[in-house]
Amino acid sequence: MTLPHTLSTEEDTTREYEIGDFGYWAAGPDLVIFYDDIYEQTIVPVIPLGKAEEGAEDMRNTSGAVRLELIADEEEQTSRNSTPAA
Repeated sequence: MTLPHTLSTEEDTTREYEIGDFGYWAAGPDLVIFYDDIYEQTIVPVIPLGKAEEGAEDMRNTSGAVRLELIADEEEQTSRNSTPAA
């Protein structure tokens, strides 16, 4: 998926991946989602962004639009909702 704007490339890159990982390929600029493990590593370096908890393999036979939703984990939500002590 080509992104409308480039993102920062200051982050570390990798060629390692597992099914469900997603990342940023700066040369695109594209968002990459790994739904298959046909290669031992990526062809180009990518900046890791996260991991899909489920369903990435299902994208293998999918076409059209895909909706991704970022959900904060429990620990992150707790720290956002807590108020600092005065």
